[in-house]
Amino acid sequence: MLEVATAKSHKVLFLNTLAFTVCFAAWMFNGVLVTFLADNQVFDHLFLADNGGRHALLQVLDDGECTHESDSP
Repeated sequence: MLEVATAKSHKVLFLNTLAFTVCFAAWMFNGVLVTFLADNQVFDHLFLADNGGRHALLQVLDDGECTHESDSP
């Protein structure tokens, strides 16, 4: 084992720390975004659903009810 820290070891430590920071930031952003969308009921009303191979877009009516509008005949 080396007793002296080299330039290569500093570079690897920096890249490892940078990768961890980026991943942690993305994980935190995901949590905040999911919480925001769930609180505003976006997940309940607008999403693409796969129903037997047919994609249907859920649309919100003025009174808050959801209906399916199929994109196939």
